[in-house]
Amino acid sequence: MSTHTSTFTSASASASASASTLTSFPLLSLLFWLLTTLVLLLYLPTAIAPDLYISCSYSYDHTTRFDNTILTWGTDYLLVFWMGLFIARLQGYRSPHRTELNTLITETQLLLFCYLLSVLFGGMCHQRFTSVPSDLNNWMFRILWTCCVGSVSLAGGFIGRVSLALHNTLPPQAIKITQQDYPFLPKQLPKKSWTLYGFVMVLTSALGGLSMCRPACDIFLAGCSHTVPFFFLIIEGGRTLMVQNTVALDSFDDDGTNGNIQGNGGNKRGAKRHRHRHRHRHGKSPPKWVRYLLIYGSLGNAPLLWVYPVMARIPGLTLGFINAVLHTNLALAWGAQAYAIERHVKMSL
Repeated sequence: MSTHTSTFTSASASASASASTLTSFPLLSLLFWLLTTLVLLLYLPTAIAPDLYISCSYSYDHTTRFDNTILTWGTDYLLVFWMGLFIARLQGYRSPHRTELNTLITETQLLLFCYLLSVLFGGMCHQRFTSVPSDLNNWMFRILWTCCVGSVSLAGGFIGRVSLALHNTLPPQAIKITQQDYPFLPKQLPKKSWTLYGFVMVLTSALGGLSMCRPACDIFLAGCSHTVPFFFLIIEGGRTLMVQNTVALDSFDDDGTNGNIQGNGGNKRGAKRHRHRHRHRHGKSPPKWVRYLLIYGSLGNAPLLWVYPVMARIPGLTLGFINAVLHTNLALAWGAQAYAIERHVKMSL
């Protein structure tokens, strides 16, 4: 028994060391996550619905399906308004004394703006190009649809930057404690790496790497590139929004220290009493439901990868109705992301 335990401990230590080595080199780490994304793009969608994900490189034919009813472009424009509303709301929480929160607001607004552009260009394409496939095989459609899919692709980089900004709002001591408790979690990528990640995805889209005979599938492929950034956002959301009972934003002093929590052996009960007795002068930590809301927002669109092929094969369901259902889900998931960050910022002021 002791031999097996020793072997397991040794293997765990080796794995942790390897992960630490990887994340110590941002470029190497970025290449690893880009490769992970490439594998997802190549195998996941085609494994789910190979008859729908047929590459065409912006050359459409009689098998192309593209809806031009108000159910599609009308809900696209409603999403434009929905994202614009959250962008405006976040602007009202800026503070001249909280640089790290202002950075989080800016990165979140840029992410929401990517979402806004994607549905704006998508709505324009669905409303303007009504003859399929002839209208789709021209340079104007390619430009507008590339802007639509490219905005979704670029959003992946901003999701990563939001996760980094969220990470930076946490006191250093709290980060240290969570890293001690969960040493297997990957370290954050720097801002430049996330920016490069987004632009690599945009370039892939512009060159036709995500272009399918059904243009809607382009969006799903671009959405798959969000998997890695959302993984980091969930980590930081869980860490920052009180995933740990031993860590509370409002129990840390301005220098990031906490006298009641000393590593893994801290007094949790004492920390809890301290949390109620002493509020951080910059605000209090968000409730746990905010953390769960952020996690839902990060995962909420993932089931659509499986739902869309099922709906597309149901006789009698129009593309307009299917797209309206998909857009409703987008509104809920994107809204959850925006509101969770807004709530975090508001309670941290």
